[in-house]
This record gives sequence, structure tokens and C-alpha cells, in this order.
Amino acid sequence: MATALRIIPKLRNFQSLATRCSSIAVRNLSHNITKNALEPAQHKFLSPNVGILHIQHRTMSQNPTSQEEVEDRVLTVLKCYDKIDHGKLSLGSNFMKDLGLDSLDHVEIIVAMENEFIQLIPDNVAEVLLTPQEIVEYICDCYDICE
Repeated sequence: MATALRIIPKLRNFQSLATRCSSIAVRNLSHNITKNALEPAQHKFLSPNVGILHIQHRTMSQNPTSQEEVEDRVLTVLKCYDKIDHGKLSLGSNFMKDLGLDSLDHVEIIVAMENEFIQLIPDNVAEVLLTPQEIVEYICDCYDICE
């Protein structure tokens, strides 16, 4: 039962990730952890790190080494966001004007980028990152990637 109690607070993170990402694997993982955490008879079979390691494999990636890698990772994160139309998404797309997102969506995107690149983006900087290209340039500056 103690294992299940340690997992329950972490479920919010998995469930919010599952709602933002269309990946069936992430949704199934969240469901399995929820199911196992809430059923005391099964909690002994669930290690507290089962889901965490699987999810963080994506978010705890290595530091990027090229601008192309940063671009690919930014676009991949944005494609997981269900409110973005993939047909309209490009590096030059404005989040508000072109993709029809609001300020809350913008904050969620910035948080997703912080998680992807393990890089804190200050609020005053985040306010001006309105396109994927601007995010790419900021991340490249943070990691000293020159191209």
C-alpha cells in the first residue's frame, strides 16, 4: 500500500502528459499506473519507478548537439499537443495568429519545451517566444549551438 501512496501524487503529471500527447502508449501507461496504484492487491507488482523511467526517457534526453536536432525535438513536442493542426505547423508558425492557440496553451508549450530540453525558460523570455523558430533559436543559444 505504501508503494501505491507514493505513486498517486505523480499520477497528475502522467495524466496531464497523456492529455497533451496523442500517444497511445503514454495513455496506456497512465491507465496502468492509475489502475495498479488504486488496487491494493496489485500494488506489490508495481515498482515506483516503472512509469517514471519510461516517460522520462523522452524528456530526459541528452543535450542537443545541432540545430537540426533542436528543430526536430521542438516540432515533435508540438505535434504531441492535440490543439495544434499538423498541417499548419511549421517553424515560422505563430502560436496565436497561425495556430489559434491562447495564452494558456502558450504556457503549456513553454513548459513542455522546458521539460524536453531540461532548460528553465524565464517568464520574460517565454512571453516573446511566439514561434517554434524563436524557441529553436533560444534553445540553441542556451546550449551554445552555432550554425
